[in-house]
Amino acid sequence: MDFVGDLHATLSDLLVETRTVRWPSAKYVGPEFAETILGFEPWSRQREILTALRQVGSVAVTSGRKTGKLLHDDTPIPTPQGWRRHGDLRPGDFVFAPDGSPTRITATIPWAARPLMRVHFEDGTHVDADERHEWSVLPYRCRRRPGPHMIVETRDLARRTKVGCGLGKETNNWTVDLPAPIQQPEADLPLDPYLLGLWLGDGAAASGTFTNPDEELKDAFMYADFEVTTGRTQRTKRTQKGEYLTHYVRGLTTVLRRMGVLDRKHVPHAYLWASAPQRLALLQGLMDTDGWVDPKGRAEFTNTNRQIAESVLHLARSLGIKARIAEHRAKLYGEDHGPVWDVSWSSPVQVFRLARKAARIRTKWTTKKNAHRRIAITAVEPLPGLHGAQCIEVEHASHLYLCGESMVPTHNSTVAATAALEFFATVPRGHVFLHMPRAPQIEKILWPEIVHLHRQSGRCVECRRLDPEGPRPCPHSTPLDGTLSPRSTTGLRSDDGRFIVGVTSKTIESVSGHSGPQLHVVDESAGVADEVFDAIAGNSMGGSVWFLFVGNPTKTRGRYAEIFLTEKYGKAFHRVQMSSEEAAKARDRQGNRYGHLATSAKIEEYKELWGAESPLYKIHVLGQHVIGEDGSAFSVHAIAEAVARWHEDPGEGRLYLGVDPAGASGLGDETAIARRRGTKILRIDTMRGLDEDAILAEIIRVVECDRIDREVPVVVVDREGSIGSVLHSRIIEYLDRFRLGQRKPFEYVPVKSSLPAERMPQAYLRGRDEVIANFERWLRTGSIPDDDKLAKELNVVEWNEQVDQRLRATPKDEMRRILERSPDRMDAAMLSVWDSMSLRLQPGDQLPPGAQAVAERDRRALDQARTPAGGWEGFGGDDSSSGRTRDAHRAMAEQRGRRPR
Repeated sequence: MDFVGDLHATLSDLLVETRTVRWPSAKYVGPEFAETILGFEPWSRQREILTALRQVGSVAVTSGRKTGKLLHDDTPIPTPQGWRRHGDLRPGDFVFAPDGSPTRITATIPWAARPLMRVHFEDGTHVDADERHEWSVLPYRCRRRPGPHMIVETRDLARRTKVGCGLGKETNNWTVDLPAPIQQPEADLPLDPYLLGLWLGDGAAASGTFTNPDEELKDAFMYADFEVTTGRTQRTKRTQKGEYLTHYVRGLTTVLRRMGVLDRKHVPHAYLWASAPQRLALLQGLMDTDGWVDPKGRAEFTNTNRQIAESVLHLARSLGIKARIAEHRAKLYGEDHGPVWDVSWSSPVQVFRLARKAARIRTKWTTKKNAHRRIAITAVEPLPGLHGAQCIEVEHASHLYLCGESMVPTHNSTVAATAALEFFATVPRGHVFLHMPRAPQIEKILWPEIVHLHRQSGRCVECRRLDPEGPRPCPHSTPLDGTLSPRSTTGLRSDDGRFIVGVTSKTIESVSGHSGPQLHVVDESAGVADEVFDAIAGNSMGGSVWFLFVGNPTKTRGRYAEIFLTEKYGKAFHRVQMSSEEAAKARDRQGNRYGHLATSAKIEEYKELWGAESPLYKIHVLGQHVIGEDGSAFSVHAIAEAVARWHEDPGEGRLYLGVDPAGASGLGDETAIARRRGTKILRIDTMRGLDEDAILAEIIRVVECDRIDREVPVVVVDREGSIGSVLHSRIIEYLDRFRLGQRKPFEYVPVKSSLPAERMPQAYLRGRDEVIANFERWLRTGSIPDDDKLAKELNVVEWNEQVDQRLRATPKDEMRRILERSPDRMDAAMLSVWDSMSLRLQPGDQLPPGAQAVAERDRRALDQARTPAGGWEGFGGDDSSSGRTRDAHRAMAEQRGRRPR
């Protein structure tokens, strides 16, 4: 007993000591700080980093990457078991894919609190998503031409929510396709769903009787082997005339009592999440009693029971119907009878069995807009403050689930933020500086992670595991001190002078004015300029300075790479390589995998896509620097930088389409269409099984959908091979239909890549090599979407010097052998940035002999084709220097001594 008493007293003293910790304090450091104060358990590599930073002072980390989908924690998600919060989902749970099928969650990744945007829909619902969440939408001008949708980020939806639709009116610009009906197994229900719907609509709340004049409804109970007797009762109210029929269903009262709905009318949970036919039968029973349909086919359900009305709304939406609910006051002959709820929709789904009502449903809709299959976005607005969110990964082939999808990179910000907070909390007069390639990255990635961890401090791992919503602080922890600012430039500051602030490359010189203990946290280090590293290193001469460099090893040159590849810089650092393969196998103390780390399924997907020996796999999965990888025409670093610029690129300028056509068999290559504006490739669509006429029709559709008013886009087509040559003829025939002086729908640029290089024949062997060289130059400042297949295709290309010192890129047949498919995405992307002025001399270019004369010759030919008004013919007065006109084609052909077309 004495031993137990002493132990209890000792534990009590420890608890009091823990709860009275005052910052700064070195009581908790390294992994213990993360577990006790911040409430999360680091995995083995993260523990190594935090421990080494405290012991060595300089740590450099390379790591693989992870992926997920980001939504607000409070977003309601339909699951086979019912509605759940997005933040409550865990690996192994099931959600629904857009085709209605259940799909398993393979991983959940909690994110730091961050700014979110609310997307409002026309049916009154909304979804809170990250500003970079991508939506598959149709703009207003494309609703009459169904086809591939545009991929638009949330912040871009907000820029043009409304558009003009004539006569000074505005309409909603963006629409989203409705999902297919939710697929569920047939449920074992105690009462036929249709009969339950009839009773809920016209039944007596306290018994198994219902009142309705339609004999068909009484027959439905008789077909189900119920004994039914009918009584006639004369109406006595002044406002009602005639008589009504009351049907007494023997045995129904007992069934309803067992179901728990007697005297409390509602739709049981099992019926709401039953199979699609069962849910439709229940909806039909409710509509046959309390529903009606107008002459135009618009259905409506009316009831004074809000719970039943909301159940009807759920049933309709779960069947892929665009429904909405409205509340109003029920008035009859001037008397107010209280609130009533209406649920309405227009859909070809047959929601009636009663013959007189079913005959009025329009089962075939002739409208070209297909409005009943799409839901419009009415507004997009930022939410005030920061909000919790998490990413999830699903097994479904589309990687999508209901309530929207976002595939965004999960950065190594957790360990970086933990190190920053530990230094702030434990080192007297500690100053922490945050660095990333661009200032917006600090504000949107690293700083929200620090804010989130600071706000959740004060609950240890065990207490958080037992009760995530328990009191803060818990008995074993202490909250962090300091005043948080919404922006990293002001940062986190304490009363005694400690702080954490974000530093950009423009303000790096301000760091040199600080003295005392400092920690420099550099995230996404491969993209940080060498000047920043030099400034940080120079500041270390003035006192105690710690370093934590974290990043993906996409670059083999620069200070960050030299830490790992040379002893000159590397010997002063503790170097850590965080492989995604190792992370997928990591387990916590309970034997569970870490939900925020990479999954084995995702790693196998990358291995199959890229190949285990490819630079992309070694860099993005294994976290390895690849020596000599920069010999590729497009290094992984160049590709990663172009992808990173995509989200910040406004994509302004003339619309260009790059088209790489394929055959109609549907078994071989894909037809790819890349869309570009300015320095941004907006998206790349691929299709199989299209013949030449279908490809031309798709080009016309895309031009019509994506062009702005009075714009003449430029279409660049690979006319190589039998498919390309036939498509080339079809396009010429189509454009020749337009009379002289009539505005053409697009400007056409054909490219035959097998011909000898024409612009720089002294530098490149073939036309394809010139196109690749042009794209290589463009990619230095351009941006491309995050497409793993496109990245693989680009990284395969290498330059080979020929005997005559001209360059030739990896042949397409060789690329097919390596990729086991055709590089269609890459070809379309390269064509989208090719135009007649693409290889004009730039200041500082070093070109082989003769190249300058070729470029100047083409420039003069294009200058001769300019119209007197200063614009390009067929461009609607636009003085853009891009594209070819028919006169430009003819002028260049004449100068080369060829017969013009």
